[in-house]
Amino acid sequence: MDVTADKINKLVDASGNNIEKYWPLLFANALKGKNVTSLITNLSGSLPAASLDTVGGSSAQPEAETKKEEKKEEKADDEDVLEGGLGFDEEW
Repeated sequence: MDVTADKINKLVDASGNNIEKYWPLLFANALKGKNVTSLITNLSGSLPAASLDTVGGSSAQPEAETKKEEKKEEKADDEDVLEGGLGFDEEW
């Protein structure tokens, strides 16, 4: 099946949506000569390996640990000021 600007316009109108008039022609030109079925069914193979790790949530835990460490450091600095010090180790 060929993808044409007219077919895209009919699809958009049937869905009840409005788009700028140049989009159907841009999409039709971009898909000209392409196997659309292949493009749709092979989406999972287009993600890089790093993206798959991020989606799995493995990078979220180190970020949480970093935030905890930052809070501990801020608390230690606040305690120095509350005890009358200016955060310096030397006494005057």
